Amino acid sequence: MKFQRNWAALAVALGLAGLAWGCGKDSTSSTPPVGSGTLNVRVTDDPVDLTQISHLYVTFDRLYLFPERAGQDSSSGHDDHPAPIEVITSPTTLDLVSLSNGLTAALGSATLPEGTYRSVNLVISYSWAILANGDSVDVTIPSGDTRGLKIVTEFTVTSGGVSEITLDFNAAASLHEVPPGSGHYVLRPVIRQLPDPALAASIAGHVWVQTDSGLVSAGAYLVPNPRFGHHGRDRGN
Repeated sequence: MKFQRNWAALAVALGLAGLAWGCGKDSTSSTPPVGSGTLNVRVTDDPVDLTQISHLYVTFDRLYLFPERAGQDSSSGHDDHPAPIEVITSPTTLDLVSLSNGLTAALGSATLPEGTYRSVNLVISYSWAILANGDSVDVTIPSGDTRGLKIVTEFTVTSGGVSEITLDFNAAASLHEVPPGSGHYVLRPVIRQLPDPALAASIAGHVWVQTDSGLVSAGAYLVPNPRFGHHGRDRGN
């Protein structure tokens, strides 16, 4: 259903969220306890092609993870399940459409026990979009996704160190108009962890094809940099 929102309240909310924007690492004012380190989580979006959408707002309600199990309790015979550690402590609303071309926004920060982590759990509570014509529409989130999304990751927290991961929320792959032309939108989140930018690179070159008449140029080709979402292309035959 289309409706007009309270733009004054929205502007205040966006202003608060904007304070967290940036492309660098978050700083920490305190030293984590021995055996623990700091994790900063950021979110971005690959360049999108949403011709009917000007803005896509998503409210991230919780982001948490579980430390590795301490092992089996020999006295009780039961596994020891550590309590989850919250990375987001209050709901945060971001416009995914604005987070492209390398822009990121801070999602949360937490002190974690040192070690390797292979997944995080993200809870999304609400979403809405602003269409190209200026109308605002609610975006439905399947009930299973509002209970929590498990995102496969791999990052290491070192004692006394600061680690950072960036989650790529692919808006173009996540937003669907169901059925097409109905004006009813559904968000099925497609999210992945981006590689460490220090380990990611783009490789450009020229492709030549051997034919009966000799070598023929097949055009330029770009191996994508996963951080910024550039697509490979073949301009030849």
